[in-house]
Amino acid sequence: MLVEAVKQGSEVEDFLGNILIEMHAKTNLLAKIDHIVLLHQFQGMVRWTSLIAGYANNGFGEEALKYYGLMQAEGVSPDVVTFTCILKACGSIGAVEKGEEIHDDIIREGWLEKHISVGTSLVDMYAKCGALSRAHEAFN
Repeated sequence: MLVEAVKQGSEVEDFLGNILIEMHAKTNLLAKIDHIVLLHQFQGMVRWTSLIAGYANNGFGEEALKYYGLMQAEGVSPDVVTFTCILKACGSIGAVEKGEEIHDDIIREGWLEKHISVGTSLVDMYAKCGALSRAHEAFN
């Protein structure tokens, strides 16, 4: 019913848009997310992070990386949740080079000092990519 409201051109608040994305991600209806994004103007870090998390948490790392790139192109800055989700996506597909780029961004922005969960996500990403020496460095 909510998707129908979007299709019919009803105004959708940011809150409702986020709920639609989360609902479809949690029920593994990820193809619907793309449809919602196309129908509703997609803005804001929370909305981008909901989309990235939906893909990353359901094993679609490539798609999560695609939307992370689009988010950056829009000039939207990631937060701690975005970083943990995109690192999970990198680990799930073995994208160690992209993970290293993100690691550089994290260091540049000072996120390691602010949130231990980002450091934990880095260790996990490197380990899943088979870069155990990098995982050990990130741990230290």
